[in-house]
Amino acid sequence: MLRPLHFEVLDIKIDPIRQGQNVVHIKVKNTSAQDQVFATYIQTRSPSRGWGTTFIDTIEAGQTEWTRHACKIFDSITDDTWIRLQLYNPAPAEGFDREQWFSSQPWDNWFKKVKYFADDLEHYKADESQVKPASKSQAKNAIKVLQQLQNHIKNKEYEAAWGFFTQDFKEAEFQISGFERFKKCMESPQPFSLSSKELLSLEPKSANKKGSILSLSVGKLGNKAWIVIFIETEDKWKIGSIERENAPVKKMVEGQAESEIEVSDIKFEPIRQGKNVVRIKVQNNSDKDQTFGIDIRAEAPIRNWQRQFLDTIKASETKIKSFDFEILGPVTDDISIRLRFYNPSSAEEFNINNWFNKIKYTYNDLDQLGIVQEQSESVSESQSEAIINAFKQFQSYLQDEEYEAIWELLTKHIKSAQFQDDLEKFKQQFSEEAAKTIFLNLHPKSVTKSGKFLTLSAKGENRTWKIHYIEEDGQWKIYEGQEHDRGDWKERVLPKMEKRFTKHFDIYYLKDSTAEKEIEQLAEQKEKGFAEICQFLGKDSDVRICMVFFEDGTTKKLETGHQGAGWAYGHTIVEIYNEKEKLDPYHETVHILMGSQGNPPALFNEGFATYMSERLGTHGLKSLGGGQSSIYQRVRELKSKNEWIPLEEIITYTDIGSGWSRPPIAYPEAASFVKYLIDTYGEDKFLQAYKQLLNSGSKQVQERNIEKLTNIYGKSLKELERQWEETFMKSQG
Repeated sequence: MLRPLHFEVLDIKIDPIRQGQNVVHIKVKNTSAQDQVFATYIQTRSPSRGWGTTFIDTIEAGQTEWTRHACKIFDSITDDTWIRLQLYNPAPAEGFDREQWFSSQPWDNWFKKVKYFADDLEHYKADESQVKPASKSQAKNAIKVLQQLQNHIKNKEYEAAWGFFTQDFKEAEFQISGFERFKKCMESPQPFSLSSKELLSLEPKSANKKGSILSLSVGKLGNKAWIVIFIETEDKWKIGSIERENAPVKKMVEGQAESEIEVSDIKFEPIRQGKNVVRIKVQNNSDKDQTFGIDIRAEAPIRNWQRQFLDTIKASETKIKSFDFEILGPVTDDISIRLRFYNPSSAEEFNINNWFNKIKYTYNDLDQLGIVQEQSESVSESQSEAIINAFKQFQSYLQDEEYEAIWELLTKHIKSAQFQDDLEKFKQQFSEEAAKTIFLNLHPKSVTKSGKFLTLSAKGENRTWKIHYIEEDGQWKIYEGQEHDRGDWKERVLPKMEKRFTKHFDIYYLKDSTAEKEIEQLAEQKEKGFAEICQFLGKDSDVRICMVFFEDGTTKKLETGHQGAGWAYGHTIVEIYNEKEKLDPYHETVHILMGSQGNPPALFNEGFATYMSERLGTHGLKSLGGGQSSIYQRVRELKSKNEWIPLEEIITYTDIGSGWSRPPIAYPEAASFVKYLIDTYGEDKFLQAYKQLLNSGSKQVQERNIEKLTNIYGKSLKELERQWEETFMKSQG
């Protein structure tokens, strides 16, 4: 869910791009009456390596400002080089907790995203086309700066050393942690960062000049050659970057969890389809045995693989551990491997969201490590014919609704992974009109081979499917199927729909649909909800919401690819609307408008949306088995049946809606707790909690949430729970 837009991006400029340091300028206007936090995530990709970090700025109320931040492109500029920007409005500046925002992993909550390829950008042109030897005075200055830096580091004068770097170097190399990160690197070696020992061992060799940049060769560390880049700023030569050729470029991303374990090295065996091995060197920095965990996720064209492993690292022990993982499909540029590292207090306390470091390798990163490619094999005419005939047989059975016969055309893998070996579940999914329409309108085009897989490319209207076959029990059977190249459904669908624009909504619906017949009522209803929510917040909003109605689930599925009655993302809401099925008209609008207020636990987020629906006159629990019951009536019923989730548990939920969260219980509970807080303590305190509490799977953040709730309401969680239950049990509503 994207936050409401309090910024207007007026211009984006990127200095002519080149290998190394680059600069991004963004002109942004704060359209609100509050100072706002403006966050910029910059990511670059060059042929073999990537770089990314986030910068935080404050834009004063009603002001227009230029932000300026450095990024880094590691390799030479090619057609594959790109820069991507994601822009965020985390919260109003007052009371903003940067640490909490980062720990919530909010990376999907951007309000603007733009990607520039090298061809879209101007390229840097140096004054001289060739590298030339630096003059003696230039070389002397460069060597002097490096030696002064080394002296400060040797004497642990880190603040003085920090002054020898350009602002671009500080941002690009040490990101927003800045000096603290630099100091940490100097005091103790950090994974994939230069140590003080390495910096002190650099020895000046020769100096060259290209344009306005000086480069000083400083010998080798191990078998890697290093150079120091100098840039003249404020009449002083400062260090713009310290680089090594073919250096490991992947950097750990630090998590919320604290750790006594350090990951000091990661090595992969050459990457291949099937079984692979990664070796992790870990060090226990404490005098007690520690539990070490790793979560490995390998994403591949056929399907993804993920598993967790736990081990004990003895006190002060350094250990190299090997872990097996699988790449389930051919090794293409779509593969990636993500590692997350854990140090739980015990194996029983392992929490997949509570990692202390993570790192992700893309195909280009892995290519540097070595990839064992399968020998390219041509597809014989008989193989191609066999696959096409197998697919046509599948379509024939589907047309005749012979689901048991289709079941025999599937591999054991897809039966288990997709349908849990449940034929009835398979029948239910494939008997839906949307599924039949999709697969019966696909036309086989070509067959390719990669390893043991034969892949059929089949095309239909606005869609392409890749269907992977493998030989099992003497015949070709379906292993996996994937849809590709859907494109932006809104660009394709909305121009063909009818439109009704209101003050805050762009409403789209199909001609002769139920929505068209009731469009004025719908428009009035949507604006009523919008106004009531703004009244609760005490201010209007300039957010525009795109509202799309489909008459039935089949059409919605075919046009958008999304399964289900409702769907909301960003400032877009998509729903089925007909005589039999009409969703809560306010719930998703509440989510969109509350996005600017904070990112609280699901207890507050979903609870408030459900509460507001009832406040606006609808039965928000109808689709969850609550019928016409009020919120308090429903929770009294659940409590009496002992169908209940303790408050100390539900306050930790990061999501309510998935099966594990028990939605028929969790939604009424959350709504009733929110109702109790607002009715008992008022709207201001509730909004204070909504803004301060943070949705996170981290145990530490969850504990801080409870502390903050206690401080706001002056009561412990147990006391709030007791009073809440007393309130709804005594209520007549």
